[in-house]
Amino acid sequence: MIFVFLLFILLIILCMKNEHLEVKNKWIVLLTMCVKPNQQDRNPNENIDDVINYRKELYTTVINKWLTYTDLPIYVVESSNYNFDEIKHDRLKVFAFEGEPQPNSTVAEAKSILYALEKLKNENDDYTHILKVTGKYYLTDIVNILSILPDDYDVYTQQHINYDWGQINTEYYGIKKNLYYDFANSCGYNMESHMYEFCKNKKTIKFPQTFSNNVKRNDGQIISNL
Repeated sequence: MIFVFLLFILLIILCMKNEHLEVKNKWIVLLTMCVKPNQQDRNPNENIDDVINYRKELYTTVINKWLTYTDLPIYVVESSNYNFDEIKHDRLKVFAFEGEPQPNSTVAEAKSILYALEKLKNENDDYTHILKVTGKYYLTDIVNILSILPDDYDVYTQQHINYDWGQINTEYYGIKKNLYYDFANSCGYNMESHMYEFCKNKKTIKFPQTFSNNVKRNDGQIISNL
């Protein structure tokens, strides 16, 4: 009887300890891409064939960097129905669809994220956080950076935060998978402003460093460092 009682006490202690174990982040990467942009505010003076060729080459290079220099699961969501059939890898999954024309790139990206989240329900669910990266960018040494980040934060933001305008840059960020639908579904017309408001009541932390970059944004500007 005493042995059973002591065993019962031991089980309670073990359960209490397990409740306080740190949740270890498990990451996947989501790259948002659009080979043939059709948002309503795109520059009408751009030659669309030039844009398509440039983006195909850039995106292909970026995907291959993520596959070569990381060991992370790589998911691509592409909103002009381009499948990147030229790239074959067991860590790559492409979710391609034909997106409707949207007012701007923020709305288009939010729609892409929602599409990807729906598709991810049918994939391996063994992850806690999503690292979203705009498909133009590869983040050098990102695996080591993720390994030293504190675990179990809601959102991991860039260092670029404009407190006067109430904006947080969103070229990349980390977010808990169970918060991502609400974030994307409630996004308006400005992703940076939405991120700033979303983070106000969340457990957030900045990435400890920036990343080198020489790729232009849609507005022609280069953010260096990202």
